[in-house]
Amino acid sequence: MSDLAGRFGRSSRTRAATGSSGSPRLRDSFGSTWFWWLVLAVAVLYPMISNTTYIFFVAGGVGIYSIVGIGMNLLYGLGGQVSLGQGAIVAVGAYVAGGLIVHRGWGMWPALIVGLLAGAVTGIVMGLPSLRLSTWYFALTTLAFGGVVVGLVNHFRGLTGGADGLVGIVVPMSSKQLFYLVVAINAVGLVLYRTFAQSRLGRGLIAIKEGGEAGTVSGVRATYIKLIAFGISGAYAGVGGALFAFEQQVISPDQFTTYFSIFFIVIIVAGGLGRWLGPVIGALAFFAIPEFLTSLAEWRMVIYGVALLAFMAFAPEGIMGAVETAWRRVRRRSSAAEPAARADLALDPEAVVSDSAARIAALLKRRAAPDGNPSSGALVVDGVAVAFGGVKALQGVSLQLEPGRVYGLVGPNGSGKTTLLNVITGIYVPSSGTVSLDETTLTGIAPAKLAKLGIGRTFQTPRLLKDLSAWENVMLGSYSGEKATAAEVLARLPRNRRESKVLGQRANDLLEALGLADRAGARAGDLPHGHQRMIEIARALMVEPRLLLLDEPAAGLSADELEVLDRLVRNLGGGGVTVLVVEHHIGWVREVCTHVTVLDQGTVVTSGDPEAVFSDRRVRETYLGVSA
Repeated sequence: MSDLAGRFGRSSRTRAATGSSGSPRLRDSFGSTWFWWLVLAVAVLYPMISNTTYIFFVAGGVGIYSIVGIGMNLLYGLGGQVSLGQGAIVAVGAYVAGGLIVHRGWGMWPALIVGLLAGAVTGIVMGLPSLRLSTWYFALTTLAFGGVVVGLVNHFRGLTGGADGLVGIVVPMSSKQLFYLVVAINAVGLVLYRTFAQSRLGRGLIAIKEGGEAGTVSGVRATYIKLIAFGISGAYAGVGGALFAFEQQVISPDQFTTYFSIFFIVIIVAGGLGRWLGPVIGALAFFAIPEFLTSLAEWRMVIYGVALLAFMAFAPEGIMGAVETAWRRVRRRSSAAEPAARADLALDPEAVVSDSAARIAALLKRRAAPDGNPSSGALVVDGVAVAFGGVKALQGVSLQLEPGRVYGLVGPNGSGKTTLLNVITGIYVPSSGTVSLDETTLTGIAPAKLAKLGIGRTFQTPRLLKDLSAWENVMLGSYSGEKATAAEVLARLPRNRRESKVLGQRANDLLEALGLADRAGARAGDLPHGHQRMIEIARALMVEPRLLLLDEPAAGLSADELEVLDRLVRNLGGGGVTVLVVEHHIGWVREVCTHVTVLDQGTVVTSGDPEAVFSDRRVRETYLGVSA
């Protein structure tokens, strides 16, 4: 995924951009994108200075493409959904708004609003196949969707004018006034995009794009977020289509070809995929410049093709990324102090407050026992079996975990440990057997719903959103705990602001307790393995779990990091959280766990007190490779 940071220089890249809740993010901040704001200011001022109808017309066209590009950037840049039918949604917005003016005599403003709504509905309809199709099959579906829209335009000649075009779309605005309106809508569109990207909706959409289970086990509902993204992206395209009709005054099917849809992918890739200002910069570069170079107008497609190839080969982060990379190189060469500014990334247990693990446990205690019942958090696995084709991964496995204790699950590679965790968290559905937490049967419940029941989980290999900050990754774990609706999030209503502030502070507290407060604003993918492990654990703790599943948490940790983990796990168990640890570090398991179960070839070998288990002849032979 393209880097969302958009910063100049090493110091800027690692500096936290402060959001409304005072929490660090890696989004494009105002301060770190000052150069691009200067470019945009020049682009807006130039038509005012020239004060000619033609320049206002061209600048308005750039702004309209930018509006559609912002919506496409949300869909593709954040969500990874490649749509080749965005031009068709623009056509829907244009024909709906234009038709209402021509045939019904509507005013410009009502027509613009209906065009927006038509675009949103069309976007959702076009996005429905994405719920079942992979990315590139979906892209082909959207391509066909575009052909259907153009075919319908040609068929309903009485409403659309067919190939002759819809004529007479007159609005009470000059090119200059329309330009100002387009600039204002761009500003609103950018604010809305930024709000979405920095909310739980944006984090959830990025998690879906990454394709792992990190978002799922945090409570992210892929269907819900995808449809919201398609609806919002469609609304942008609908508004852009209505404005396109207002500016052109005559629209025809040949303006909405496949090339028209591809153009929007071109501008966001060229500007910087997933960057806040990327679509605007891309629209300026790929529309305005060739427009002014009229002598090269016939070579526009060649220019686009060569430029795209160049970006793919030499600047995959687009114009913004290429310029910023060059600037960082200049700063490195000119600053002799830069190497000394790099801090030691080793996790120091002394940096962890002595009572921090206990404070974390206290924070989770209310969720661990919401009704004061000490039985809360009891897990029962009863006769679970899982088979992949002819391979029996689990064969009648049964476990019973009492609340407030730390359990170990060990066994050789391929014994079924991770498979069992996947069954507990709903990723796999067992062929037989059941799993229950207290009185709730978990079997058959969608994984995204289990976070609300108080189940947190980590993975063998940390599943982080590598281009987001450590803090943002921890905040992903709060997804299921946020009650504000999507409308409240986008409108930044009081309940959403209150939730964001409270949860943001909780994420800060968790990072501080784990000794990672100074890494909160760092890109997660740049941090050492041990830090990534701790960030993933912090994300799982944001769920406020009754049951915490840790898959090989000690793997790759240094002695100091293991000390921090040891302190944390012991206090969580003592604080009422049921902890199940899958681990190969037998010495650590023996020390921290009160009960251990050994799996081999999908069956339980033995279960009980750690000392008794690891002294068992079968365990020594099958797992430790030592004869009795």
